[in-house]
Amino acid sequence: MLALVVVALFAFAVPFIGATEMKLPRGMTETQAKRMYSEQVASSDSIEQLVSGDVGVIQVTGRRVGPKDADLNVKVTYKDAASSAWGGASTARVKVVKIGGKWYFQSITATGRSGGDGPLIENPDLGVLNTMLKEQSTHATATAGLVNGTFSRVGIGTPVPGYRSVVLPVTFSGKQTAKGEITCVKRTESGRDQWFLVSFAQ
Repeated sequence: MLALVVVALFAFAVPFIGATEMKLPRGMTETQAKRMYSEQVASSDSIEQLVSGDVGVIQVTGRRVGPKDADLNVKVTYKDAASSAWGGASTARVKVVKIGGKWYFQSITATGRSGGDGPLIENPDLGVLNTMLKEQSTHATATAGLVNGTFSRVGIGTPVPGYRSVVLPVTFSGKQTAKGEITCVKRTESGRDQWFLVSFAQ
C-alpha cells in the first residue's frame, strides 16, 4: 500500500500542467467539463474537510439515480467530534453526472446550503481540469459502485501529503469491499488556494 501511495504522490504532480487545450473524454463537451470544474470550486469547503483529515466515514443514506445524473445523500462522520468545527457528524449531497457511459464526481454540498449550478468558470486551470477528467474517466468504477449500491460506505484513512497534493487511503464497503484512494491537488483559482478532487479510485 505504501508503494502505491508513493507512486500516487508523484503521479499527481498534475501531469497536464501548462496545458493549452482541453483533453475531453469520449462524449463530454467543453461546457460539461467547465461545469465539473466550477462545481468543485463551489464545493471547496467540503473538499478541504477531506484534505485536512477531519472526515472519518462517508455513508450513503439515499440515492436518486437518473439516466444522466445522480444525487447521493450522505452522512459524514468526523474523526474528532470534540475538536471538529462541524461537530460529530453532518449530512450532505454528492452530485455525480454520467457522460459517455461513465460516472464523474461533480460536487458535494452540505445540507442547508444552496444547491444547483453556480457561476460557470470560463477559463479553468487546464492542468487541473485535464488531470481530473483523465483520472476520473480511468477510475470510474469506484464512483459507479457508489451510484449502483455496490458500495455504501467509505472509510477514510490518514492523509498522505505531497507537493500541493494529498492522497487519502480509503476502504469501500457494502455489498463488496475494496481498497482505494482519493487524490486531491491544490491550485490557485480566483486569487485563492483551492483544493480539487481529481481522483476517486478503487
